[in-house]
Amino acid sequence: MQQGIGRTARKTGSELKKAIYNNIRSGGDFGKPWRNAVRVETTPKRGGASNATVTTRFSSSPLGGAAQAFEEGATIHGRPLLWVPLSFAKVNTRARRFSGGLFRVDRPGKHPLLLSRRDKKPKYVGLESVRLRKRFDIRGTVDQVAGRVPEFWADQMNKGSA
Repeated sequence: MQQGIGRTARKTGSELKKAIYNNIRSGGDFGKPWRNAVRVETTPKRGGASNATVTTRFSSSPLGGAAQAFEEGATIHGRPLLWVPLSFAKVNTRARRFSGGLFRVDRPGKHPLLLSRRDKKPKYVGLESVRLRKRFDIRGTVDQVAGRVPEFWADQMNKGSA
């Protein structure tokens, strides 16, 4: 029985990790740092019980609080502006770290731009706020996999390892 419980917990942990990775991947191009920030640990306990625990290291990773924003959706406000890279500019750094320097162009009735000092082309637009939509659902994924634990247990029973 003990062996079956441990195997069921490990199977649950394995399925949790796969499902969470897939959920994050389906939310957009988040990349490996996001998936690697999720940990699933199975722990056998006395009396035949086991736990599968999901933890995230988002707060200690470069991702910071962005994970919660993508889990729930959020509005991010600038101080006074957020400098958002323009899609065609192909920049992958924050405006303050942009190599070669930037200069600001204020346009009447439109959002200001930051242009590159080198090529004089727009790289960033200044926005007062940005609304991030919900992109993934880790909590919902955990609930779905948790609902399959009886299935994992039945599979262990059928294998004769319970």
